[in-house]
Amino acid sequence: MSLTRTIAHQTIIQIAAKIFSVVLGVLTIGFITRYLGQEGYGHYTTAISFVFFFAVVADLGLYFITITELGKPGVDAKEIFSNTFTIRICASLITMLAAAVIVLFFPYPAIVKQGVMIVTVSTLANLLDQLHVTIFQKHLKMYRVAIAEIVGKAAILAGSIIAIAYGASLLALLWVVAFGYVLHFFINFIGARRLLPYTLRVDLAVWKRILTRSWPVALSGLFVIIYFKMDTILLSLLRPAAVAQKEVGIYGAAYKVLEVLVTFPSVFLGLIMPQLAHAFAAGDRARFQRIFQKAFNFFSLITLPMVAVFLVLAEPIILLVAGPDFTVSAPVLKILIIATGIIYLTHLSVYGVVAIEQQRRMMPNYIIGAVGSVIAYLITIPRYSYFGAAWTTVAVELFIGIAATWVVWRIIPMHLHLSVLAKAACASVLMAAVIVFLHAGLWTSLAVGGFVYAAVLLLTKGITKAQIKEIMQLRTEPASPQEQSPS
Repeated sequence: MSLTRTIAHQTIIQIAAKIFSVVLGVLTIGFITRYLGQEGYGHYTTAISFVFFFAVVADLGLYFITITELGKPGVDAKEIFSNTFTIRICASLITMLAAAVIVLFFPYPAIVKQGVMIVTVSTLANLLDQLHVTIFQKHLKMYRVAIAEIVGKAAILAGSIIAIAYGASLLALLWVVAFGYVLHFFINFIGARRLLPYTLRVDLAVWKRILTRSWPVALSGLFVIIYFKMDTILLSLLRPAAVAQKEVGIYGAAYKVLEVLVTFPSVFLGLIMPQLAHAFAAGDRARFQRIFQKAFNFFSLITLPMVAVFLVLAEPIILLVAGPDFTVSAPVLKILIIATGIIYLTHLSVYGVVAIEQQRRMMPNYIIGAVGSVIAYLITIPRYSYFGAAWTTVAVELFIGIAATWVVWRIIPMHLHLSVLAKAACASVLMAAVIVFLHAGLWTSLAVGGFVYAAVLLLTKGITKAQIKEIMQLRTEPASPQEQSPS
């Protein structure tokens, strides 16, 4: 089977599994939001967001570097991964301990501080599990990752339902989440060691080489998380104490939708980034552009209808996801879906920066984005609450997307065709108009809207069956002899 076809199959499996996993996650959030209410969910969101900052520090950029290193021909995969995993363990333990101590000095309710202690357990399991994914990606066994994720999410859903049925506290729910992440970790741990029997290893020369390459990614990630999560933290600190946690809950419900949706680009891009990196390393810029164009077309086709649907159906969607207490989150969701659309269309460039090893060139833009977002949050949140946070998120995501695209274009000038984007935009506008005119229930609107979108695309030849097959298989060119593997 050719490499491109194998990647296509992996993509389909991952997307299907991710959809199922997202459904499980959304169901879990639905139970939790309805049970905890605005203030309780605010506590839940604050605890998770606080620990998230420290998780990014612990990452050290090791995920992207490990993917790159394991993809190189002739590399000692066991040596590289053993040292990388040991670095991750050390960094994770230190940063999670720091999170548990530092939160004690924040003006949060006691339950939030206790929640942070529990969240460090689930975050530690997640940090260690991330590196295992690189092994499965190298061996094109991502279906195993999908299985582990589904099992973990199912455990969290089942545990949450049981805990809620018994009237459990917020802390009990956080322990359920921690159990699901630990279970997820051990499933992948067992599978990864069968493919690559790594050990814990401290080779300072290897550590130095890895960290020398990873620190730009790590620093970039730190600045990214500042503008990606600082909104929630500042919302919890800058608003009056009487309403802060409720507003965090309202904002968090809408923001959770964004977080769920942005996992999809990562699934697709995690599979094609090695192909972009390979094309760049081989000096085949034409192939790089073909891969980039196919991926951009794919994202155009799914991004614009997604944004249109959420803009016209935000209230019934948030009602379905979070319950009647959170219908006030609908206007926030309409703003954040714009940020989500920007992420979908520009994340390809963000991954492209890593593929062409231009992280250092991109870093000043991350710094500007981080500093600018903090300044904007400090100005807008006290006055406009979660609306200020949401619009700042849109502005920062747009800036980062444009900056990443500029960095890639500076190294590999490309002529990107926008015909698919334009036709998808027309089809999405017509779909939204039909949904508004129809004024039906959520599921009827989605069904009719989906039919209209597909019909308009086919009529305008915005997409054909051959193009769908080409995009899904990433057929940038006939497979070269090096890309062939035994069937």
